[in-house]
Amino acid sequence: MDINKMEADKDVEGLIEALKNENSDIREEVPSALGNIGDKRAVEPLLSSLKDDDNVVVWEAAKALGKIGDKRAVEPLIGILGHESANARRSALGALGDIGDKRAVEPVINALKWDEDFNVRGDAATALGVLGDKKAVEFLIKALKDIDPYVRENAAGALGNIGDKRAVAPLIELSKDEEEYEYVRKSAGNALEKIKLTAPLQLSEEPIMPADTPTQSDILRKPVSKDTPATPETKKKSGMSPILLIGGCILFCLILVVVIAIAAVIWTLYGGG
Repeated sequence: MDINKMEADKDVEGLIEALKNENSDIREEVPSALGNIGDKRAVEPLLSSLKDDDNVVVWEAAKALGKIGDKRAVEPLIGILGHESANARRSALGALGDIGDKRAVEPVINALKWDEDFNVRGDAATALGVLGDKKAVEFLIKALKDIDPYVRENAAGALGNIGDKRAVAPLIELSKDEEEYEYVRKSAGNALEKIKLTAPLQLSEEPIMPADTPTQSDILRKPVSKDTPATPETKKKSGMSPILLIGGCILFCLILVVVIAIAAVIWTLYGGG
């Protein structure tokens, strides 16, 4: 059976039939050919091949599904992240990144956090960079301190692809670590350049105003100035202070008492006789 000729002839039906061949060597070749052709008729047969007893067939089927890019493959590929074969898990991660469905983000984060194989963790980091979801940023930053340099390198690259400012300080630290591998430091440096290009002035998610620009709250709290044009609103707010009113009343009362006292004395001296 000539798989290469079938691929050249785009014999999708013939290749699908070959996926059932008893010879595992043939089954291992077929998925790549179907992935290169990219015909969606192959999706369901390739999904069935994810259950093949031959691990090579499984990872080749996963890669082919990533090339085709059909979202029907997302959940089955997520299931492969628990496969016994590290190569199958790696192929599934690559495929999930290629398909780009956000359902994959959490499972791929879990692979980055918990998979025992450093190659799988490294590929998980790369997949998260392709998926581009900012939920992954904090986990990728933690992965910059993974015990394996492959994971650190890929985590740095992924952070550069996502372009989130939270990664800047950790990446600077990694890029200046003299005990780190040169290629890892270079990956961190490249990531910083990408972040600089994609978000050069991104300091927060809110619009940034000059320091002397009043906010709505500042305007509401600001006392009325003498120089503020008199509007109906400022006139209403610029009436006499209650403290001045009370002080005025007290002063008036004191003056009145003094006047009455003086009048009483005069009356006693001159009027009473």
